Amino acid sequence: MHARTRGSGTLRHAVAAAMTVAALTGGVLASAPAAVAAVPAVDCTVTPLRCPTIAGIGGAADVALDGTGKAYVSATNGVLHEVNVQDGGARRLATGLGDAVGLALDGEGHAYVVNRGGELNRVGLKTGVVTQVATGIGHGVKVALDRQGHAYVTDLGGILWRIALADGSKTQVATGLTNAQGVALDGSGRAYVSSTTGTLYEVDLNNGSSRVLVDWLQKDTPGVAVTGSGTVVLSTRDGHLYEVDPAASTVRLAARNLGDAFGMTVDAQGDAYITQWAQGKLVKVTGAVRPSPGRGLEVTAVPGITAVPGGTAVPRVKVANRTTSAIEAQDIRLTQGPAHVGWHFNVIYQDRQGRTVETPCTVDPGDRTTSLCRNVPLNLAPGQSTELRTEVRVSDQAQPCELPSLTWHIADKKAKSDWLVLNPDGSRPRC
Repeated sequence: MHARTRGSGTLRHAVAAAMTVAALTGGVLASAPAAVAAVPAVDCTVTPLRCPTIAGIGGAADVALDGTGKAYVSATNGVLHEVNVQDGGARRLATGLGDAVGLALDGEGHAYVVNRGGELNRVGLKTGVVTQVATGIGHGVKVALDRQGHAYVTDLGGILWRIALADGSKTQVATGLTNAQGVALDGSGRAYVSSTTGTLYEVDLNNGSSRVLVDWLQKDTPGVAVTGSGTVVLSTRDGHLYEVDPAASTVRLAARNLGDAFGMTVDAQGDAYITQWAQGKLVKVTGAVRPSPGRGLEVTAVPGITAVPGGTAVPRVKVANRTTSAIEAQDIRLTQGPAHVGWHFNVIYQDRQGRTVETPCTVDPGDRTTSLCRNVPLNLAPGQSTELRTEVRVSDQAQPCELPSLTWHIADKKAKSDWLVLNPDGSRPRC
């Protein structure tokens, strides 16, 4: 059994009915500063226009967004629905999924659905074809996906499972997570697991250790999501939405009177999408939580790159999806550094589950230092990341210790990837 601790940063203590924010002071939640507490909670009874019903779906249990205006809703009658979030149009995509309480999208045209019978199934979003991935997951509840080909499934028996999507093999990542329900990944090696008693756990996916972040809600809390801002959002079956900031050690009541909020996700604009199981609805709560910066992409240069004069360099960046919506194809613009860089194959490469995906690029005829790569298939589900690389020529005129560079422009983000020019014999120069 992996260790579980109650960290010094545990956010505990009951919140009074009128309190919107609680902050950690000496290990106990107390009233937050007025500037923070001034952020009001959305009340769907007082301001119903902020909580419109998108669609009526019997037994609606969980929801996921694809980033293109579609929501997917799993229901306890075994049906997976596709919903247009603009007009509420819905269609049955697949049936026979059992008591389908958990749902996640992989960004590559598949939904993964977990049911209370301990099955994990894959559904083709274009075909509706259902394929069984794994069984024997105990009392399965919710599911999240990483970029390395794994699903993480909560078991009401207190287990967080890791399941290999390729062959269905499963491993217990963490145990002792009492009445585990919701699960979300932050893309940096942590999972957040909620429970039927309102406890929120933070789990280290590398070693399975866990700590309690919140233990005072005392509410059935099946919904959990991680936003692009790094906050953790919780939904409860008595109709409340909470926003937890692990970094600032604060908890804010974000919305109330949501109905039976059994499933939940949020988008980059801060809108929450709620499945009301008892009421049989998919509801949108506008402006419930803080918006995610930019479009939710995080682009970071990979360090440690070197090249010799007259050789090639392989600049790389890591791209992560910090939202709770899938991010699909993106146009990428590459810009060379000030000198001693030339195009080579002019292709962006990424490795995905054992294969290399190539996207060709085109040099701008008006600016030979810029190349455009259209529709690069990032296909990142929430919390997932991928590494992109390309090859460029290094001029034989480049001098040891120089730092030529290539800047990656993706959506509204950019990252400069530079490399150290070595001595001609490949040895590291004294710079």
